[in-house]
Amino acid sequence: MPVRQYGVDRLPPLRLTFVRDAFVTGGSAHAVNPAEAEAIVETIEKCCVDAAYDQKTMGVITLLGTDQARMINDLLLERIGPAEMEHRSLRVDRPEAFQGDERDVVFMSMVAAPITENGERRRIGALSKRADQQRLNVAASRARDQVWMFHSVLPEELPSSDYRRDYLLYLRTEPVDHDSLGLGEVLPDVRHPAFESVFEQRVFLALRERGFRVRPQYPVGRYRIDLVVEGGTKRLAVECDGDEFHGAEHEHDDALRSSATRSARSSRCGGCSTGSASNPRPPDRRASRSPRSGSSPGPPRAPT
Repeated sequence: MPVRQYGVDRLPPLRLTFVRDAFVTGGSAHAVNPAEAEAIVETIEKCCVDAAYDQKTMGVITLLGTDQARMINDLLLERIGPAEMEHRSLRVDRPEAFQGDERDVVFMSMVAAPITENGERRRIGALSKRADQQRLNVAASRARDQVWMFHSVLPEELPSSDYRRDYLLYLRTEPVDHDSLGLGEVLPDVRHPAFESVFEQRVFLALRERGFRVRPQYPVGRYRIDLVVEGGTKRLAVECDGDEFHGAEHEHDDALRSSATRSARSSRCGGCSTGSASNPRPPDRRASRSPRSGSSPGPPRAPT
């Protein structure tokens, strides 16, 4: 899912809202879930006055039929008006209509619900064909910064072969954020398993104290970068072990890792490679300028 994963002030990349007591009217081709539509519109209204969403473009994708999209669009025109919708490039449509298009924030309406307007149980057919998978993949990959799924059905209420079930289970799983609770306590003088040296930990802590978001042992291609510093939409790669860990015998591997870093379009800062372990020297100001655009995760660590 290509949502941008960097920046201390980033939006949560994945959000999930369960709409209780919702029902569906109409057949699958004309299905409408009024409660889900209302929940999405109310959320968009709040986002439009939330500073965290300033200048963010938006889109709404409905996963079943066309009538749900029409209802949401009509409600948005009534509640926030055409001018705000144009300012946000706010479009409401099916996944197919978003092919090749992107928005900063995408709200998704699953539409399906296990009961009808009369309170009767409703059988939910499986979306398990290749075409269904492709439509869901398109919908899930249209957001640059945040995907916000609204659903009225629980994963266990969907057929086991349904791609929507898999996607809901994925969204329910809390990602491990290696810049916060996932690391636990990092101390300046006790080796932490997420780092290769105590010196690396001290540089990490010094950067964190200055308000930077820092990820240790960041994977790029076949290699790992000691530290990646993130801010805004930029990333800075930092190698900080020095000659004690990266001597002449590792020169070839270091050159390959440096090449992989450059090819991933992340600037490499070598300023932390010197200084003592008890007092890491701050990087040269010339090396601390904003890096180029972000790097992409990849496979495991290369030998050093």
